[in-house]
Amino acid sequence: MTLDVRSAGSLRAHLGAAAAQLAASTPYSVELVTQDVCWDPGSPRLFQDYRGDLSGRYLDAVDAAVADGHPVDDGKAETILREVLAAQQADGFFGPPALALQVDQGAAWGHGRLLAGLLSARRWAADAAAVDAATALLAEGIGARVPQWLRWVAAAGLQKFRLDPFSAMLPLALHAEASGAKPALVAARTLAEALPADADRAHMHGYLLGLRGQLEVARQTGADDLLRDVRERADVVARRYLLPHGGVTESLTLPWDANTEGCGIADWVMLNLRLYELLDDPRHLDRACVAAFNALLHTQRASGHFGCETLSGEDGVLMSDYAPEAWWCCTFHGLRALRHLVVHAVDADADAVRLHLPMALTATDGDGSPVLSVAGDYPYGDTVELTVGPGFRAAELHVRVPSTAGVGRLLVGGVPMPARAADGWIRLPAPSPGTTVVLELIQHEWFDVGGQPMVPPFANTTLPAPDLATERVAAFRGPLLLAASTADNPPDDVLRGRFLVHPREQRALVQEAGGVRAATSGHDSFAADLALVPLAGPDRSRHDRTVRTWFQGLLYARRTLHD
Repeated sequence: MTLDVRSAGSLRAHLGAAAAQLAASTPYSVELVTQDVCWDPGSPRLFQDYRGDLSGRYLDAVDAAVADGHPVDDGKAETILREVLAAQQADGFFGPPALALQVDQGAAWGHGRLLAGLLSARRWAADAAAVDAATALLAEGIGARVPQWLRWVAAAGLQKFRLDPFSAMLPLALHAEASGAKPALVAARTLAEALPADADRAHMHGYLLGLRGQLEVARQTGADDLLRDVRERADVVARRYLLPHGGVTESLTLPWDANTEGCGIADWVMLNLRLYELLDDPRHLDRACVAAFNALLHTQRASGHFGCETLSGEDGVLMSDYAPEAWWCCTFHGLRALRHLVVHAVDADADAVRLHLPMALTATDGDGSPVLSVAGDYPYGDTVELTVGPGFRAAELHVRVPSTAGVGRLLVGGVPMPARAADGWIRLPAPSPGTTVVLELIQHEWFDVGGQPMVPPFANTTLPAPDLATERVAAFRGPLLLAASTADNPPDDVLRGRFLVHPREQRALVQEAGGVRAATSGHDSFAADLALVPLAGPDRSRHDRTVRTWFQGLLYARRTLHD
């Protein structure tokens, strides 16, 4: 059964704020959006050599907004689409002929993003046939240039953007599946098999787009070696480049990059959601949730635009002086990633309707009949309320209990039921239409210590506690990272409170109104209590404030008579 799923609750506000920007004339005038394909020598635009990048992303973002039920300026979107289609050349490419023949990552990147945008635009375009024709011609042109681009990659050395041509792999594979165009799949597989093993210093956004494409090629061709390669590469990213708030650095650079990028974080969310869907491995869903609810939402500003975070010289402290509003890329990709999160939250077939994430949403069937609505404010709230609609035709209702939570109480139609969560799932016979199922979660407090989830006590009665003073430590409640913001704490205390103090006989996090309070210390005699609240949330104006997102270590020791 195919469901039409729409966001609800606080996540809908995040999606809506980004979608509302698409109608704005600043920065998204028709002239600016189309200038990367309708080149005007008298009005140059920064990075216009990435022809098709901005216009393609805009077309895709319109689709994400429409699919989630947000208002868009239909006339503006159609005008942009018509101008893009009119700018296509006979060889399928866009931009001035001299530039269109240029062999570099800008040509590959921009045209790959435009191919993705055209694939999305077909779902809302008034003239779908014209979009289909342009899409096929562009895919053919990209496929013909793959050998040239691979030669460029081989000669590019360790250039940061050397892997960006592999970003065309994903739209090529999706076009092949939608149209049956075998040459597009051949081109995508050629790219998939050529993805270099050494990705050091490469652009994370381009690399993860390549992995997402490689995954689709593996799925369509049954190439187990490619599937295994994607999983192994994703694990390497998680092990080496994943920050405690779930996001990734802007490039695969060690020891660390100077910033994150909303686009790369968005790709990390979407890659892991797809891996979870295909492999049913909850690790990937957990990675996607932590990244989405913390890192990705933290890159969204009060305006609704997404952007980047600056990694300051003080480890664990994030600022917003590096492209906080990257309207030319991150806004579009952030919107698409949040839409992915909504779509992957629930699915259905004849056997069951499965709620993978207990977040607020509505799901209807192909006829528009309500199947399931989910209310509540997870992960900010603990109560989840599911209402079964007349379109619910499956034999059972399955609800996944988040790995960072337990079940406090389960009510079906107001009647208490045993809260058995076999293999992490609550499985119920299909409730009758109109029935309400209430799930009260107990969201756990836990710590990410050097990339490993842990809960106190960190040692048993016979072994000493491990040395945690040199490992990065982040505090969580459920999937939400608890951070110390300068909006709630003196800036000096946020900077100097480098270590989280956890007395062995006490709780590290003390509950108080609006959040929790934790003891911290510095390198010498400094000590201060800091208020910790979720890193990201409905008040997006807070995301501009300097914030300690993780600590440089955890001091875990028994209290003495002298303390």
